[in-house]
Amino acid sequence: MLRLALAAARRLARIWEASREEQSASRQLLKLQAQLRESEARTAGLMHGALDAIVVADERGCITAFNPAAERLFGHVSAKVIGKQVADLVVPEGSRDAHRAGMRRLQATGEGPILNRRIETDALRADGTTFPVELTIVPTKRGESRVFTAYLRDITQLRVATEALRVSEARFRHLFTSGIIGIIITDTSGAIYEANDAFLRVIGYSREELNGGRISWAEITPQKWRSTDEAAIAELARTGAAGPWEKEYIRKDGSIASVIVGVALVEAGRSVAFVLDLSAQRQAESAKSHALAAAHEAERALRIAEEQLRQSQKMEAIGVFAGSIAHDFNNLLSVILSAAEMLRDDLEPEHRTHEELNDIERAGLRGAELTHQLLAFSRRQLLQTRAVDLRSIVAGTGKMLERVIGEDIELLLKIGNASATVLVDAGQIEQVLMNLVVNARDAMPRGGVLTIETSTLELDLYEASQRFGGTAGRYVALSVRDTGTGIDRETQARVFEPFFTTKERGKGTGLGLSTVYGIVKQSGGHISVESEPGSGAVFTVFLPWIDAEPEPNSANHRVPSDTIGSESLLVVEDDAEVRRLAATVLRRQGYSVVEAGSAEQALELCQDRSFTIDLLLTDIVLPRMNGPELWKQLSGLRPELRVLFMSGYADDAIVRHGALASTNPIVKKPLTPSALLRAVRSVLDNAAELSRGVLGANWGAGRLPTGN
Repeated sequence: MLRLALAAARRLARIWEASREEQSASRQLLKLQAQLRESEARTAGLMHGALDAIVVADERGCITAFNPAAERLFGHVSAKVIGKQVADLVVPEGSRDAHRAGMRRLQATGEGPILNRRIETDALRADGTTFPVELTIVPTKRGESRVFTAYLRDITQLRVATEALRVSEARFRHLFTSGIIGIIITDTSGAIYEANDAFLRVIGYSREELNGGRISWAEITPQKWRSTDEAAIAELARTGAAGPWEKEYIRKDGSIASVIVGVALVEAGRSVAFVLDLSAQRQAESAKSHALAAAHEAERALRIAEEQLRQSQKMEAIGVFAGSIAHDFNNLLSVILSAAEMLRDDLEPEHRTHEELNDIERAGLRGAELTHQLLAFSRRQLLQTRAVDLRSIVAGTGKMLERVIGEDIELLLKIGNASATVLVDAGQIEQVLMNLVVNARDAMPRGGVLTIETSTLELDLYEASQRFGGTAGRYVALSVRDTGTGIDRETQARVFEPFFTTKERGKGTGLGLSTVYGIVKQSGGHISVESEPGSGAVFTVFLPWIDAEPEPNSANHRVPSDTIGSESLLVVEDDAEVRRLAATVLRRQGYSVVEAGSAEQALELCQDRSFTIDLLLTDIVLPRMNGPELWKQLSGLRPELRVLFMSGYADDAIVRHGALASTNPIVKKPLTPSALLRAVRSVLDNAAELSRGVLGANWGAGRLPTGN
């Protein structure tokens, strides 16, 4: 009996031990299952939340996973692509044979030349279009088989930005090596490291003789100008820019060259200087001075005329240069701003590069504002002129000016009773008034009285020549008077020069009063300044009076909220990057776009009546035939065709001869996708009520276009 009991006990012990092992195995199985579910959930979360497209395929090349980013990138729905061949869906037709050969090699060897490497290639969307991508393929084992995970990123905009940078560098090099203005690169010691042909012509040295800093700025400067140069260098170190100022150079043959020089700091230890040769002008001035020395009054009048001529030539020379720079920069900024905006729109709101794209956009907008100011003082803007009562402009800005000047300055408005109608761009005159008021405010740091006055006066030839060197006639005068620190005579002589400022570094660009000068001159007017140190200053703008009734402002245009469309557009732009940008933006919103690089190509396209064109989008300045002339010819071929002009730089001939009608709509450069799309939609939806002034008032900062 005892033996039976012991045997039964041993059997029970073995059964209990087996049960305990079975329970342990069960718990281990449950733990592994939980870990598997957790791993699968993490993988699904990563797949679903990834910003890059992820496509997983098995050894046969069949798709087993297709994340939401891949759906957005390729235009396919995940549920419809699972189990289908990768080659048939996302590989361009010309690359499919190579893809299939690679898959066969992977099946046979498990190896391939593109595994675990980052490469660039082309991919295919559901709509049949191809686009560049950055691709990485990672193989992993799953049981006895392998799967291949492809990570893809659209690099279209990256290529656009890279190409824009390449073109920018090429254009700067072209600008540097050509042109009528000398350009040199110097270091802080004055050693000249690079110089263009125009500068070499001024001083008579060869590029080899200047190469590598062998000749310094001081070596070719007469001793009497050394102190002037030292003051300019100090100003450069303090403000980042100096000049323009007049000086002389010693040519290689020992003769003297009179020049105007302006310098800007481009990076630590490097500066760029712009040099304009005045030798011929100096010879002409000397001849005039000797010829008219007979009569004191005539000599005095000549000195005034020469000073005005010199000032005008300075402004014109720098204005030509600034205009050409602004021309190229507006096109470059169009590409940069638009690429940044489209990249940001394509990314998720929380993407880490959003802030960098915002920085790019902010810098681009600051550049656009600078080109706007450059074109203002160089008088190369398209003005939206209409008959305006100057008194209404002053009265309408009173409240805004009070906020600008602050509570410690008293504002007095003295608005005359006589008719004060002038033919001007009202927005530009508002800018003139604002700049003069800000200038007066800064001259009264401890407060004071600011008086704005309008009057109408009749000036004979003597009075007009004494006041501003103008002609006789009836003028409307706008004066801004302050009780501030005043301006000495030396500063008065330079106060309208671009980049000249008496403010400390960081407090002003030196473009405020030069912008005022450019706007007033382009409006057919004149400006004068009267001041003494400690006695305040008065700036007076004289604009020709016209016998006409003021015209109402037509800025009640409706701006569309929906920029999507299906119309057909013809885009005419000689700058390939800007043309491609505009076409890309429009196509992304559903428009059908035909591109032309010249007016002649556009005319040839429009001869074919087999397709419709609803809107002509054309640059104003084109080679051989400008945009308004193209529009005139096309409207004869297609009377129903609407037009939208692009511009940022007004050609003088267009402005002088009125080739551009005041009712033609314009979108300004630099272009941005949002501004361009709103402009296009507005023209298509509001053709009967559009005017150039309407568009300019509703499409963003500034007035109308400043550069192409």
